[in-house]
Amino acid sequence: MNEGVQSMTGVPFQLAAAESRSRPKRIALALLLFLAGWYYYASIDGSFRRPSTAAFAPPAFLAEEVARPIGASWRAVSVTSADRTVLRGWLFRPASPNGRAVLLMHETGGTRLNVRDHVPWLLRRGFTCLTPDGRGHGQSGGNLVTAGLLEGADVVRWVRLLRDEEGATAVFGLGHSLGASSLIHGLALGADLRRVVADSTGANMPTRYDLLAERYGAPVSVIRPLLCLFVEPALWNARARYGLDLDQISPVDWIRAVRAPVLLVHGRQDHFIPIEEARRIHDANPSWTTVWEVAGAGHVTAATVWPEEYQRRVLAWFDVVAHALACSGGLQSDVPASEARFFSPYVAPAWDLSAPRGARGPRLRSSRLTTTRLRLPPVSTDRAPRRGTAWMRGGAPRITMR
Repeated sequence: MNEGVQSMTGVPFQLAAAESRSRPKRIALALLLFLAGWYYYASIDGSFRRPSTAAFAPPAFLAEEVARPIGASWRAVSVTSADRTVLRGWLFRPASPNGRAVLLMHETGGTRLNVRDHVPWLLRRGFTCLTPDGRGHGQSGGNLVTAGLLEGADVVRWVRLLRDEEGATAVFGLGHSLGASSLIHGLALGADLRRVVADSTGANMPTRYDLLAERYGAPVSVIRPLLCLFVEPALWNARARYGLDLDQISPVDWIRAVRAPVLLVHGRQDHFIPIEEARRIHDANPSWTTVWEVAGAGHVTAATVWPEEYQRRVLAWFDVVAHALACSGGLQSDVPASEARFFSPYVAPAWDLSAPRGARGPRLRSSRLTTTRLRLPPVSTDRAPRRGTAWMRGGAPRITMR
């Protein structure tokens, strides 16, 4: 009798003990499934659907704050993309226009306000400035953000507005991250941009595991099996839900079709999009690209870390067209970067970027080597170089701030 009672009372205790041991496992499994589900959808809804941080309508008084102090004017503009998405932005006109315009494109999760700091110094040099909200950002329509895939066609529409409505004789582009990739894709699609500054160009999806390996400092052989269970379902999800083939997001492939000079600005301390991405883009089309590797800068922070040098280089890059036209009597902008730099008076200083921010300008490393000058051949007005003729073989150099 006692043995029967003990056996009957022992069973619940054994079940309770087994249940208590398996409970942490069930909790861990549920947590893992929750995290996997969150990543599966959030990776799409956060990265490729309209980011919640971008659901912001820039107030008009912020445009007035930019324009009024320097005597410029502004107005709201809009275009309709090929897929009938309405895109909106601000157009700034300088007090003394030079006939040229700059299209400024912001990064993912931002709005036109993220490129607003560039507008005053461009207006002072006579450039008309267009600052649109990218699709899925700010006041622009669209629910998808596609890392330049759909945005490239939007660039074509904005450039057409500057050409047709504003009568710009030359249009340039300056983009941050997503905006940089969009400008490169726009060039590949035929956007009439004379020159582009691509600041912290976005990711190249076909080499995504190389990028992740560089970001986390681990071999690709380790990164691929660890992250493929998260990355690949997200790509399948985008294809199934939205019909997006994210493998087509490839600035490296887009740049191969580009026949306009592109300055790739990238921070050496960029841990979000490592510097190797900019080098891959340059290697894919060295004749039409130049890399400026900025020590001490992270993702889209070169203009913040070294504002004066950033402005000087960008203006020199854009002013090459006007300088070349004046010197040659009609030289067009479709001269590769390796040729067009011969027409630039630009001098690249050998800055010491270890100087603390706030100091009176960058310190020079050596009193004997104060500058690194480009060796420019004399430009004659009666002998312009032929289009497509490479004066210097081997492509454009990488300009490195050491």
